[in-house]
Amino acid sequence: MRLVTFAALLMLAMSADAETDCEFPEAMCNAQAEFEHADAQMVKTLGAVQTKIANNGFEDFMVEPGDIAESLELGQAAWANYRDGHCAAVFRLMSGGTSRQVDELDCMTVLTEAR
Repeated sequence: MRLVTFAALLMLAMSADAETDCEFPEAMCNAQAEFEHADAQMVKTLGAVQTKIANNGFEDFMVEPGDIAESLELGQAAWANYRDGHCAAVFRLMSGGTSRQVDELDCMTVLTEAR
């Protein structure tokens, strides 16, 4: 029992260190954390929609579940390409600026939250 408690405390301490250990400037670390949060929320939402499709939750529609799933997959892939390309352009536009990585991550966060 002591070993389990010790292991749990050790893992908690390591996870707390992992969150505060960032080798980049604070603004970059914050921007990365915000993007990761937005991305995780989007993945969660997509999972909920996929579950609804799998459970025939769109039965009132005149479209087959497989077609809905394919449309979601294709739409998500197209959107991700747009987001990445658009935000890469923001990065290039800000070339030479000290905050360009933060600007790119902010762009990705805003678009991901909107999605």
